Amino acid sequence: MKNIMRDNYLPKMLTNVLDQHHEPYCIKNSDSIYIYANNSLAKLIGVRTPKDFLYKSEFEFNSSLTENEDVVKEWQYQDRVVRESKKHL
Repeated sequence: MKNIMRDNYLPKMLTNVLDQHHEPYCIKNSDSIYIYANNSLAKLIGVRTPKDFLYKSEFEFNSSLTENEDVVKEWQYQDRVVRESKKHL
């Protein structure tokens, strides 16, 4: 696995903007591990703060959003499609 801390270099300007949104936002690394989430997503997932699920995948925390294993597998599939497409943003 890659060094997650190194992968977590996100521009402060980006995280500041996403922190202000009421909509849930997250960013995952190339291993489908959460490296950023705002408070709205933490609330939706049912944890106190985003730090409660950072550096984890959907399979590593319990939430009503992750109860359906088929949904989680679909998210993982979507992550893989993005990763393997090798398209630059």
